[in-house]
Amino acid sequence: MRWGAGALRGTAEDLAAAEAVVAARRARGDRWGELMAGAAVAAGRWRQAKDYPDMDMAAAEEALRRCAGNAAELGATVLAAWARAARTRLARRGAGTPATTVEHGVPATTVEHGVPAARRDGTDGVAAVTARCLGRFDLAVSGQRVYWSTLRPKARSLLRLLTMRDGRRVHVETLYERLWPDLAPDAARHNLHVAVSSVRRVLAPLPTGPYPSALRRDAEAYLLELPDSADHDLRRFTAALARWREIRSTAPPHTLAVLLREALTTYTGELLPEEGSAEWIVEERAFVRQEAADAAAALATAELAMGQTAAAVETCRRGLSVDRLHDPLWRLLVEAYLRCGDRAAADRASAGYQSVLAELGVR
Repeated sequence: MRWGAGALRGTAEDLAAAEAVVAARRARGDRWGELMAGAAVAAGRWRQAKDYPDMDMAAAEEALRRCAGNAAELGATVLAAWARAARTRLARRGAGTPATTVEHGVPATTVEHGVPAARRDGTDGVAAVTARCLGRFDLAVSGQRVYWSTLRPKARSLLRLLTMRDGRRVHVETLYERLWPDLAPDAARHNLHVAVSSVRRVLAPLPTGPYPSALRRDAEAYLLELPDSADHDLRRFTAALARWREIRSTAPPHTLAVLLREALTTYTGELLPEEGSAEWIVEERAFVRQEAADAAAALATAELAMGQTAAAVETCRRGLSVDRLHDPLWRLLVEAYLRCGDRAAADRASAGYQSVLAELGVR
């Protein structure tokens, strides 16, 4: 691992060695090995660009972009957040904007509901972008909606899919399969090019960083890269749950409850309901719904541990509105009513639970 320490210092020889390791791990299909080596490259390139102002920042920007994308795909949310923040600092420096003070890897900005204030009002110098995938789809810049409704149906689906993926690459073959499964490859390729062009036109108001459009092609894939400061509901939902998982074995209940409430509050409805029962969204939607119901169960458990029985009742009811077949939530609801001293309500909840079990064929 000598190349790793050298890469972190930004030495040219060891950066080259680390990049060779990235290529070797990628060739073997070792995604985590590729990510770790790529993170060392990104950190080294970032240090080079930071320490030598006259150096071309393109290599650092590309290394950080790949690191953020790979980390997000593998669920390494802390590493992805660092890479995104580092890219933002490089972009600000290139634009002559002072970088935000960072302590312990976290920008020194006011946090509201787990999201830095700059993400909500655009005071970081980037136009405020809002993306909604839960309950309804929407996209806005500085409070003005992006008029995606003028797009044709498949182009709308492309925009929604890429917004949901939040900067992660989607291979063209995946797009062909999900959006034009019945077309021959040449026809699907043509339709994709047309859809990309039309989406790029409606996305013109979005900040683009160093690229011509927020919707970019990267080799044989496309991605929609929203600013790190964007208020993206699915990003906040995922980040809150990822942080909860990181600390749930050591943090006190009240700390865990803050993160779980953030996730549950952010979940305002089904993932991309406009897509109906399209095959490509069904599995993703079910996964997010399960995450929300599980978050409700974990929150109710934390509330009961803190003696907040009334809050636990409401949390269970909220969770069951998301997934009425969620077994732990029914059990927790009965327990919460009993702890409240409301035996009649506990009996009604128990009867509802038994009805669900009967519906599922469970005796």
